[in-house]
Amino acid sequence: MKRYRLYGLDLVSDFPFTHPLPELAGEPPAGRAEVRFDLLPRGAVLPGDEAPGARVVYRSPERAKGGESVLIATRAGERTLLRFAGVAEFSVAPERIAARPEGSDDPRLPAVVELRLLGPVLAFRLESSGVAVLHASAVAVDGRAVAFLSANRGGKTTLATSLMAAGAKLLTDDVLAVQAPAAGSSGDFLALPGYPQVRAWPADAERLLGPAPAALAGLVRAHPGHDKLRVPVGPDGLGRFEPSPSPLARIYLPERRNGGPVSIVPVPAREALMALVRHSFLPRLVEALGWAERRLDLLAALAEAVPVRRLVYPGGAGRLEAVRRAVLADAGS
Repeated sequence: MKRYRLYGLDLVSDFPFTHPLPELAGEPPAGRAEVRFDLLPRGAVLPGDEAPGARVVYRSPERAKGGESVLIATRAGERTLLRFAGVAEFSVAPERIAARPEGSDDPRLPAVVELRLLGPVLAFRLESSGVAVLHASAVAVDGRAVAFLSANRGGKTTLATSLMAAGAKLLTDDVLAVQAPAAGSSGDFLALPGYPQVRAWPADAERLLGPAPAALAGLVRAHPGHDKLRVPVGPDGLGRFEPSPSPLARIYLPERRNGGPVSIVPVPAREALMALVRHSFLPRLVEALGWAERRLDLLAALAEAVPVRRLVYPGGAGRLEAVRRAVLADAGS
């Protein structure tokens, strides 16, 4: 089995990941917990299947084509079963995650199972241990993390890659795990690194890598059903990757507009907290499991400790340099 370091977790698995997860060599440090991931065959017994007293605690309002909830969560003893309709059911416990595929023998299914694991399933596992997970992209600038918090098409990846063009290192794209300092300490909130890859629309990928056909031909879709492409980060791709946790120095809330100057203004802590909650992972599931108060306390402390800025900027690749200069000047102040 291979060992990986991902969002602060040591992940152990023989699954043939297609994402470039950072591998760990040698023996694990004493006392550091590992999480094992196994993909089981269809029809296999999933840990927690036969747990007495299992009960459904959440059904998502979003519906799959057949009318069933896209996500159903069931508590089974110490485990939580997360069923993604038509994809797989995941059994999640602190030290082991197992998945059982559903549906037909669609060759694209393992890729979708991998995406669910690296997104909502690991986000759930992190939240269960008190780590907050946000929809954000983050880069390391002079050893400190700068994050861009937004929904899909909000510009977070574009802004992160713009800073990478000026020498910043990628920490994570789309999934930002934030670890709070130890209770009673005066330490920093840490942005935990993901893996060396960003997801970009085809036009953005061409802007990042150049229009050479060879550079774009090797890119694959981030999701079999979507158009975004997976752009590698590192020697064979774009910029550099930062594999170490970095103190979180700034959080930006991007607002892209037609024309006008670049504007960066402080966001009051209460408004910042609302934005953090709005852009957190699995909010309704977290509430259903009774974790909402704990998460709210953590995010409130984050909003007080880390400056949150509203970044209003003009759209268009030609304006990115001005946006980058403004962000770097603010982040370095």
